[in-house]
Amino acid sequence: MGTKGKKPAMLFYPRDWLADPALNVCSLCAQGLWLRMICYMWESEKRGYLMVNGKALHPDQICRLVGAGNRADEVLHWLDELKDAGVYSVTEDGIIYNRRMVDDQALPSNKGTEIKDSSPRARTRVEDEYNIRSFKTKAQVAEALRVKRIYYSSFPAFEKFWEEYPARNGVRANKQEAAVSWIFHNLESESQGILKAVLALKHTDQWKKEDGKFVPMAVTFLNNRRWEDEVEPYEPKAWSATEEWA
Repeated sequence: MGTKGKKPAMLFYPRDWLADPALNVCSLCAQGLWLRMICYMWESEKRGYLMVNGKALHPDQICRLVGAGNRADEVLHWLDELKDAGVYSVTEDGIIYNRRMVDDQALPSNKGTEIKDSSPRARTRVEDEYNIRSFKTKAQVAEALRVKRIYYSSFPAFEKFWEEYPARNGVRANKQEAAVSWIFHNLESESQGILKAVLALKHTDQWKKEDGKFVPMAVTFLNNRRWEDEVEPYEPKAWSATEEWA
């Protein structure tokens, strides 16, 4: 599977491997299988793809290649674990590939050179910031979320925003659309003002009446920068020892 001129070693980041949420839900056996697979994908004729002579490997071939003496049914079970967790993707031709290797190979800085990193690991904050800057459209953000190049967990302030944002007509929906706007406009850096406004607005009569009928959709709130509107500060009523239960 190897090709000439490739570096004999790849960088590996233990901390990022251990932090990868997709791998964390897989068994240790499945994780071990994935490690063998990325070694073969690193040495592949087309880096990042598990293939031979430009073709996908059928299950029996994969078992023989990466099974390391394990029973075929065990290998296929672990392979299904990895697939169900979203660890790898598959092309239209059925070729398993490592998204990270493929993405890194496509970076302008790696055109015509060896890629610097290929481990299938969680994105670091620096990498997330690079991805945010590289998104030209919201559609690209949505696709990155879909294929798990980026994760909601990489944007903790958005998670807090979504937790605090009130339901509209009793329903909380369209989380992905709100996340796309949040990520595309890089609102993590403005989260303090956004959360402060949401906390104030959710306690106004306008937002509370008729089961939240007049609460704007979260994506509309973000796209129109509604947190910049003048909002009266919300101050929770202090509990008084003289008050009684109703």
